[in-house]
Amino acid sequence: MKVFLIDWNNMTPQYTYPLIHHLNKKKCISLFFVTNSSPQDKKHFQIYKTNNLSMFLSFNFSSSFINKIIKPFVLSINYIILILKTIKLKPEIIHYNWLCIPVIDLLFIKILKLLDCKVFLTKHNFFQHDKNSLSFKENAIIKESYRIFCLSHFVKNQFGSIYQKKIMVIPHRNCYEDVTKNQNTIVKSKNKPLSLLLIGNIKKYKGVDFIIEVVKYLIEINFSVLLDIIGPGDFNYINRISKKIKKLNLSDKIILKNEFLDFKSFYNAINNADIGVMPYIKASQSGTPYLFYKCNKPLIISNVGGLKEQTNEKLSKVSDIDVKKFANCIIEMDIKIKNNEFHKSDFKKILDENLWEKTINDYYFEYKKIKN
Repeated sequence: MKVFLIDWNNMTPQYTYPLIHHLNKKKCISLFFVTNSSPQDKKHFQIYKTNNLSMFLSFNFSSSFINKIIKPFVLSINYIILILKTIKLKPEIIHYNWLCIPVIDLLFIKILKLLDCKVFLTKHNFFQHDKNSLSFKENAIIKESYRIFCLSHFVKNQFGSIYQKKIMVIPHRNCYEDVTKNQNTIVKSKNKPLSLLLIGNIKKYKGVDFIIEVVKYLIEINFSVLLDIIGPGDFNYINRISKKIKKLNLSDKIILKNEFLDFKSFYNAINNADIGVMPYIKASQSGTPYLFYKCNKPLIISNVGGLKEQTNEKLSKVSDIDVKKFANCIIEMDIKIKNNEFHKSDFKKILDENLWEKTINDYYFEYKKIKN
């Protein structure tokens, strides 16, 4: 069986690369990666064999405006190349891990279906987190899809009832196993004040403004805390956040680092924190919790989306988007750390429950149904 897995923009290489790498170890399957983009941390992903289909056009102009103008034309040309490769290699399944420009995707999905390909679609989010509706023609693609995969029940439940029978939930699980199995972990941090970490792309929906207010409240009640906010973000938004931190006189309590981290630096930042915070305003699910668990670090997450599907009461606290409630969770977690209530075996248990092999087997099982 041949499968083309498509992610033109290479949105989630941390998920896609280990997925392709391990699926290709299964019998009777050849999975090819369709993309015209490379991950930022190229060195990190060299350990994976992704079996890329080649000869697609790529571009990366310094002007974002030019990129937006040229993108539809390049995508259309790449789809023509893909159609030719489909005619030659005859894949049974075209699996979209991410859509690119839905109105263009839809046109070529219809052509791919005429070539006897079954179209599978993974929906990481129902809506993009910075939007409140589906993109133009995205709903039509959902209708055209033979099978839909969601990474949380939260996402699945946002689909209409007419689609539920063709939706399969494959939990996100720990896609980082290959790159963390030989990493050392700090079992108990000695940091004082308590070190909190919000890591990943810095965006409004991740609750950056909210967590700043939480730290402000903690300082007001004389609770000693230090928050690191690390990740790349939009210049204007970062500038606004930076001004807010200074205005609240929190520059010595909140460290804002607007930078892309390679995986090693990303992992080390988690390893050096006491507690991970995910105060998201919107969320579907995330792979980041498993990195915190690998480092034996507890989490405090907001009660939104599918995040709470990925944790348990022993290792995390779930809070409403309320400053005092979230702050109290931090204080309670600090007490648990000082009382040595966290055990390495508890973190290992949740990692064992979310082995990547389970995800591989789920996809493999769904692919094989086409042959049966």
